[in-house]
Amino acid sequence: MGRNEITKEVVFYGRVQGVNFRNQTCNMARNLGLFGWVTNQPDGTVKMVVTGEREKIDELITFCITGIVRANVERHEERLIQHTAFQDFSIV
Repeated sequence: MGRNEITKEVVFYGRVQGVNFRNQTCNMARNLGLFGWVTNQPDGTVKMVVTGEREKIDELITFCITGIVRANVERHEERLIQHTAFQDFSIV
């Protein structure tokens, strides 16, 4: 684990399902060299767990909030969790 590497759990609220949110998040995470997963939740939210450099994770979160054209993120919650190592970034 790098000294600037963290793991965050992030939940996105709003119009985030049925708008290609997970696919675009996955592609951007891979482009940024991040690891983890993203999934739809039964309550209509999208949950992501992501590991990598803090700045890259912040960039991914900003992209999810403002860069996914058909989505409308009304709010999000993020928290640091225990470091988790992943092999890639995937949609689950």
